[in-house]
Amino acid sequence: MLDNGALGGLLRDAIDFGRIDANLRSGALHAVAVNATSYSTGFAITFFQAQPSAAPWRRTRREGRVTMLGVDHLLASTAIPFVFPAVRLGDDWYMDGSVRQLTPLSPALHLGARRVLVLSIGQFAGQRVTHLPGRIIAPGFVDMHIHFPQTDIIGSPAEGLLPWLENYTFPAESRFVDPQYAAGAPMMSVCA
Repeated sequence: MLDNGALGGLLRDAIDFGRIDANLRSGALHAVAVNATSYSTGFAITFFQAQPSAAPWRRTRREGRVTMLGVDHLLASTAIPFVFPAVRLGDDWYMDGSVRQLTPLSPALHLGARRVLVLSIGQFAGQRVTHLPGRIIAPGFVDMHIHFPQTDIIGSPAEGLLPWLENYTFPAESRFVDPQYAAGAPMMSVCA
């Protein structure tokens, strides 16, 4: 396991976390969020500071918690298992925020985003661009994948991503909490 002490020191020197609150109060900032994965629950936890209109949330295997962000939240979010040590926040230990982040755009939508810019990090030079206003397009950076429960609902209509997740995906996935239901589901793996 690697020592991330130097990274923690760099972050403490480079980031003035007090400016988050000051910018929230002035209205220059609406919200800031950091994702980490709970070792005890396996939930994707979004720690956030935001305007008072942004409320905490709890959905299937994920939740948003209001907190005062600090270096430890960043270190928890980057604690890749077996590479960097887990970080204790309160009474729980946390690791890399992407391990259980099944819906990467959801925190931004919960925190009030009306538009989301997804940056592609792949090699897409020379690719044709198709404009599809009013639709969610998420190439590259966002992990576009589906889970077995979504195979029956993937084409279901909705006003946007969050309504689709709340009205179709989460109800379908929550049925798998029942061990009897889950045992009856076929096992499926797709590698691309």
